[in-house]
Amino acid sequence: MVLVPTLDVKDKSMTTQQDQTPDAKHTKSNHEAAARRSKAFGTFMLAALLSVLMLLGVGVFLLSAPNPGTATSAAPSASVNIKRPENVVALIAPRSVIDVDLLRDFETESGASVELVPYDNEESLLSIAGSTSLNADVILAAGTTIQQLLRNRNVGLNVLPARSIANLARIDPALRTLAKKYDADGLYSVPLAWTAIGLGVNRADIISRLGASQKLDTWSLLFDPVIATKLNDCGVYSVDASSLAFPSALLALGLQPFSSTPNDVERASAAWESIRPKVTRFDTRILAETLATGKACLALAPASEVYRARAMARDAAQSVDLAFMVPPDGTLLRMYMLAQPRGAQNASRGAMLIDYLLKPEVSARMTNTHWVANAVPASQLYVRQEIKDDPIIYPDIDAFRRLTPEENPTPAAISLRERFWQLMNSGGSPPP
Repeated sequence: MVLVPTLDVKDKSMTTQQDQTPDAKHTKSNHEAAARRSKAFGTFMLAALLSVLMLLGVGVFLLSAPNPGTATSAAPSASVNIKRPENVVALIAPRSVIDVDLLRDFETESGASVELVPYDNEESLLSIAGSTSLNADVILAAGTTIQQLLRNRNVGLNVLPARSIANLARIDPALRTLAKKYDADGLYSVPLAWTAIGLGVNRADIISRLGASQKLDTWSLLFDPVIATKLNDCGVYSVDASSLAFPSALLALGLQPFSSTPNDVERASAAWESIRPKVTRFDTRILAETLATGKACLALAPASEVYRARAMARDAAQSVDLAFMVPPDGTLLRMYMLAQPRGAQNASRGAMLIDYLLKPEVSARMTNTHWVANAVPASQLYVRQEIKDDPIIYPDIDAFRRLTPEENPTPAAISLRERFWQLMNSGGSPPP
C-alpha cells in the first residue's frame, strides 16, 4: 500500500524537473543553450534510471507478495499473532461441526477458556495459512487441508503428544488407517468426524416440475442445463468451495474426481459455466436455512447440512420434504481431522481440548447436534437411535464404497480451479 503513493510522489518530482528544462528560445548564446540542454538531459536520464530501478523493485515485491485474488471474506480471524493468556485455548473449526455449546463442559472441567474461530470453507483457512502462521492451539480441518498444512513451511504441524491424549485409543482403527491418506505417518493429526457431499433435494418441488418419473439420485439434476433451467424458479444453491464443486462436476462427467489434467479441469469448468445462470447463489453458510424454508429445492451440500435443514424445518413446523441423495456414480467423503499448528501458544491445553473432543459422550453430542458421523465407536452408546440407523450418516459397507475420500490434486490444478471459481462468482469468463 505504501508503494502506490510513493510512485505518485516520484512521478511528480520527475515532472517538475522536466518542466524546469530551459526553453531554447530564451537562451542568449549557443554555448549556454547547449550547456543547459546537456544539464537537462543528464537530469532526465538520472530520473529515468531511478524510476526504472524503483519500478523493478515494485515488480519484485508484487511477485513475492501473496496473491490477493485468493483472499476471502470468510477467512478465520485468528491469523493475527496476538499473545493470549495462558488459560485461553484458540480453536479454529468449521462452523458446521463445532459450536460453543459443545465446549462449555471443557471450560468447566479444565478452567480454561476456549476462543472458537469458525470458518465456512477450507479455502478460507488455506488463504490465511498461505500468508502467515495460524495463531491457534488446535485446528479442526478437512483431511486435504491438513495435508496441505503439513506441506506448508510457513505453518507446519506439531507431532501430537499421544501421552497427553488418552482418548486417541478410542478412535476407529479403520478411520485412522484412512486418515493416513492425508497424514502418512499418523503422528500429526487424528480423525474426529466425517460427512458425505451430495445433493440436497426438496422432493415435492422437484417432482412437481420434472414429473414423478424423474430420478432424484442423479448428478443430472444439477449439471444438466435443461433440467437445471426447470428448477431455476424454485432455487438452486451450492457450496461456495472449489474443492467440493470441481470433484462433483467430474463425477457427473464420469471422470476421476480429483484429476489434475488441464483437460479435465477445463471440462469441469465448462460444466459449471453451463449452469451458472441457473444457480441462485453460491453460499455455504445459508444452505441449511434455504432448504429448511423452502427457498431451495436443490443444493450441492454436505449431508450434515441437509439433515440440519430437515431438523430446522421440523422445529419450525415447515412442511418441506427434504432428502439427501448419493448418485450411483458416487460422491465425496470429507473427513475432519484435529491437529496442532507449529505456532501453538498453549499446546498443552490444546492437547487437553483434543482429548476432550474425543470423549465418547462429547463426540456423540457433536453427532446429535450437527449430524456428522464421528470417529469414536464407543460414542454409539450416546448417539440418538434415528442417527445410528440412518444409512446416509452411518452407511453400511456397500454404501460406504460409493463414497470417494477427498484428495488433493496437483498445486497447478488447485490454482486453476480456484481461478475459475473466483471468475465464475464474480461474473467473469473462465480462464483460458
